[in-house]
Amino acid sequence: MKLLQILIVLIAIGSTSFAVSDDFVRCGCWGSPKPLGSLLHDADAVALVKWVHGSSPDELVPAYTQFEIVDLHRDVSSSLKDSTPIKIPRFIEGGFGDVYLLVGANRNGWTWHAIPMSAEAYRYHCDVPAFDVDSTEQLRYYVQFLDHSDFTIAEDAWLAITTADLEDVILVAREMDPEVVRSWVLDEEMDASRRGMAGMFLGYCGNGDDDQPLEELILQPTEDVRLELKGVMIGYLLLAGKEGLELIEREILENHEDRVPFIEVYSAMQAVQYLGEHDQAVIPKDRLATTMRLSLVRPEIAEFAVSTLARWADWTIVDQLYAMYGAEGFTEPAMKRSIIRYFLHAQHAGSIAASEGESLPEYARKATEYLEEIKGRDPEILASAYRYLRLPRVPRM
Repeated sequence: MKLLQILIVLIAIGSTSFAVSDDFVRCGCWGSPKPLGSLLHDADAVALVKWVHGSSPDELVPAYTQFEIVDLHRDVSSSLKDSTPIKIPRFIEGGFGDVYLLVGANRNGWTWHAIPMSAEAYRYHCDVPAFDVDSTEQLRYYVQFLDHSDFTIAEDAWLAITTADLEDVILVAREMDPEVVRSWVLDEEMDASRRGMAGMFLGYCGNGDDDQPLEELILQPTEDVRLELKGVMIGYLLLAGKEGLELIEREILENHEDRVPFIEVYSAMQAVQYLGEHDQAVIPKDRLATTMRLSLVRPEIAEFAVSTLARWADWTIVDQLYAMYGAEGFTEPAMKRSIIRYFLHAQHAGSIAASEGESLPEYARKATEYLEEIKGRDPEILASAYRYLRLPRVPRM
């Protein structure tokens, strides 16, 4: 895979993966940030304070900053009250009367963290529903602020949505105002990851006509890297169903290497994968698998397709994969390991079927045969493919 394509994929994953626990913003391998309300829930003290005075480290006295409590939201120690002065042993830049959120932990003495914040944003955070209420109720609260004029409020609300469980997000998305969500999707100035999520939301709350603006976005010719396309394509497929899938196959996936940017192909395959794993009621998985198989001829995306088809227990491509193994364009070790792991999963699925009284499926017999041949040709690659391999009970298509 070319370096530029790899960089684009990494950017796309980091920017549009739905942390929505799963794939979208879904956010990451390295741990996702949390909305501020979840952090305040565990704090020993939360207060709105104003900056009074302070001393920077370059002055003769030790650095400090003094605040005064304006509004006390929580104090488990019962030792604080409005107007209480609080002195922090470090300098925090500010001017007299500047407003901050002050969060404290009391572990044999107070440790404080100050965050610049408007009084309105402070109230927003304080009003977040308690964490023992239904999780969808919490999300309904955040949804009210997704287009708030205060950047910090809107940012935190979007963060709450993108780090929530996908099932909860879908429930809340069905209740959103399609007119508002539609305006987000059509807003070219909107952050790409938010615009992508809005596209997915519209797939759940939109009406029968909303597939058209999404289709226009998908087919819009541009030289820009459009990181929002995954979510837009998910929403489009949710609304347009099989006809929408046929359009994506025709216009993006079938023999358009010279016209369709790689990131758009990758976004389309991610959208297909999303429906196969989260919303098969719209398009059956066997039909989605047919689309996924179209990418096997493209070396830069084939590894993604192979791993997805193995997870879906689509064992129809055993012979095709063996023909691909080591062929021109498919010589990278990662690609070879992906094919080997597909064979191992197929072999495992066949052994489960045989243990349940069925005869050993042909795909499992062939997978075993091909693994033996690879063992003679590529023993090191075969050994490396076993690393971190898990063989769960494989669902059938």
